[in-house]
Amino acid sequence: MKRILYLLFLLLCSAKMLYAQSAEDLVSQAINKASKKDFEGAIIDCTSAIEIDPGSVKAFYSRGYAKSNLGRYVEAIQDYNEAIELDPTFTTLYINRGNAKDELGQFADAIADFDHAISLEPRSAIAYNNRGIAKNSLGRYADAIADFDEAITLLPKFEPAYNNRGHAKINLKHYREAIPDFDRAIALYPQFAQAYNNRGLAKDLLEDYAGAMSDLNEAITIDAKCAEAYNNRAHLKNNIKHYAEAIEDCNQAIALLPKYTDAFYNRGIAQSHLGKYENAMADFDQTIVLDPKYIDAYLNRGNAKKNLEKYTDAIADYDQAITLDPRNILAFANRADAKNKSGQNEEALKDLDQAINLNVKSAFAYAIRGSIKNSSGQYNEAIADLNQAIIIDPAYQDAYYTRGLAKNSLGQYADAIADYDRAIKLDPKSATAYLNRGLAKNSLNRYAEAITDFDQAIKLDPKSALAFQNRGYAYYKLGASKTNYRRAIADYNMAIEIGGSNYKPAVQYQVNAMSALDKTSKN
Repeated sequence: MKRILYLLFLLLCSAKMLYAQSAEDLVSQAINKASKKDFEGAIIDCTSAIEIDPGSVKAFYSRGYAKSNLGRYVEAIQDYNEAIELDPTFTTLYINRGNAKDELGQFADAIADFDHAISLEPRSAIAYNNRGIAKNSLGRYADAIADFDEAITLLPKFEPAYNNRGHAKINLKHYREAIPDFDRAIALYPQFAQAYNNRGLAKDLLEDYAGAMSDLNEAITIDAKCAEAYNNRAHLKNNIKHYAEAIEDCNQAIALLPKYTDAFYNRGIAQSHLGKYENAMADFDQTIVLDPKYIDAYLNRGNAKKNLEKYTDAIADYDQAITLDPRNILAFANRADAKNKSGQNEEALKDLDQAINLNVKSAFAYAIRGSIKNSSGQYNEAIADLNQAIIIDPAYQDAYYTRGLAKNSLGQYADAIADYDRAIKLDPKSATAYLNRGLAKNSLNRYAEAITDFDQAIKLDPKSALAFQNRGYAYYKLGASKTNYRRAIADYNMAIEIGGSNYKPAVQYQVNAMSALDKTSKN
């Protein structure tokens, strides 16, 4: 969000004595240096001016301004304190001191300074704007918007206030309402990189990915050092599954801001999607170092550990997420999944019951509970949970897939196939969905159709011993020709090669196929 920091070019008083005139010359020189971003030089000149005239409000004020621009906020506040002692009615001192406090995260104290500035100058649009920023940082979004409204009323062409109001609306999840504010900010200042960045974020959250990409690209074109735009573009690229590109943008954001918490987090998300779980864990580690209360970082680090079968460590991360947010449904559901995979089935079900009690519309919790019940042979109960998950989220691919498994176990092969059909439509790259649909078709003696599914499963996962074994079985059952038996034998050989010489099902089937081939050859 954009704060306004004042550097005033104050008029010199001709009545000053000679030594004061020299101090004012130094301050004027400092102001000129600050305007050219030579803040260190400005500080040296202001310090010299203060040595000559310890009562120079302008020298303390200008030195505070220079220190703020160098990120030396504590020192800046000390200078503003000195200036306020000398002139308690100087409105801009309170505004700039409030800005420095805001940068230090002292939001309540910053608001007190902006309050005082407004009491001295009730028509200060900048004081309202900056107070709105501090309120936004405290999560007081509606109050912040009221301040931005007032700033815009006082100064209708004040583009930072429109941008900041839009940002507060994003925080309220009023994404569509935020966009006109960014439109207005850009119309007033077409080179406003931050407004493009924020509008891009709003569009991303509205799933207008093309519009978001255009805005974020424009933000970076205008300001190649806008770390937030790189990070937001990485978030967008994660959403559109361009994970490698997302990592590149996060790298750029981190290079610009080495302690950019969200950039480490978004890079971790991209690494996880690419299956680089160790790298993802390192990024989530860094996220947590920078912000020990970053709940989603614990959640996703737990997920990475779970994918690496480090279930005990994963459970510890979910525990921490629940400690920080005792009503976090995803933490309970994922902890349940980890407990189930580590053999703690009863404990897992308790977690899922808790997740569903917290939110009866959690499709994820129902799906995980259904999966656990399916694994423990409670097929009808599993189907009931998976039905509920699908009612809540009709596009939940894994729920259809797992329900297909349960129906298949109950011998409901046609119904299972219908679920696998839906799972494949939602995720055409699911090798396991093709594999299991092929198994169901084998059970219905639809061997030719099953072979087509196994073909696709092998194309997607060339190391699937089960797919080769069951395609071999389908060829064997089709029989009636040397070609089918030879194909069956070849598939069994491949299954044994992948699964190892002790892959007993394929070994036995291979013997049968070789015997059938031998009989066919003799005939």
